[in-house]
Amino acid sequence: MIFRGEPPDPLKESSYKNSLMSLEHSLEMNPYAAGKHLTLADFSIVANISLAEAYNYNFKHFPNIMSWLRRLKSELPFYREINEIPLMQFKFWYRPFMELDDEEIDCETETNTTKM
Repeated sequence: MIFRGEPPDPLKESSYKNSLMSLEHSLEMNPYAAGKHLTLADFSIVANISLAEAYNYNFKHFPNIMSWLRRLKSELPFYREINEIPLMQFKFWYRPFMELDDEEIDCETETNTTKM
């Protein structure tokens, strides 16, 4: 949806918000996703949250997630190199495709399948 510019799917949006609410609740009680210490869960989840942040997902109703993300960005010495810079590059590269409307995307798909 993000990559094709499609309208949000209410079921997927609801599922994503439920996941965010679970994480928000967990971070209410602990500084990290799985408890008192940084774990693989944090590394996995931060990639997803960072992607949503890069595409301007509104986290204003999730203050614990926002604090957690700021904390990880400052605590992880490799965060910028491994996550933030590639996300900016990807977003820059993918921007022209996001600006295409559905008709243009369909035409490109038909052209590409006919050439095969």
